[in-house]
Amino acid sequence: MSEWFWYIRKPDELLLDLDSPWRLHAAIAKLRRADKKLRIIKVWAYPSLSDGKWHVIVQYDPDENSYTQRQAILWAWWAGSDPIRALYSLTRCEYYLPAPDLLISPQKWQRFRREPDFICHCPAKHKGEDACARCPVFRKLHETHAGIAYYPLAEQPKIEPGVQEWPPKK
Repeated sequence: MSEWFWYIRKPDELLLDLDSPWRLHAAIAKLRRADKKLRIIKVWAYPSLSDGKWHVIVQYDPDENSYTQRQAILWAWWAGSDPIRALYSLTRCEYYLPAPDLLISPQKWQRFRREPDFICHCPAKHKGEDACARCPVFRKLHETHAGIAYYPLAEQPKIEPGVQEWPPKK
């Protein structure tokens, strides 16, 4: 059985889920440009479960900036975090669910400033409605919303150059 480490956004953090090494470099460049506004204290980057994907946590000065959950999610999205993750986090905000902004890691982050908020022992990655609905931490945090697919996720179709037929053929 696997261990999964849950990190819930704290009031002085941005949580980014980056889908490629290129997005990691682009996010760091954007954060450098935004440093005067964000007043960044420290940045941690950890590889995600999937090859080339990264979790990035940005600690900023809360005395200079106190962002709401929504504002922090939008800052992370602006920096290049996964847009579907941002939509899910914003939707959890709309439903006033606790811990709307979180990252789940297959490893405990070494030399991070704090311990994980929760640990679960789910057999696989938290993908799909069934896996999330069965997770005791998701159920504890999001109750009846655990596992709800707010937005349709599907395989990306191959797109050819030129005018696109709509609706797409299946």
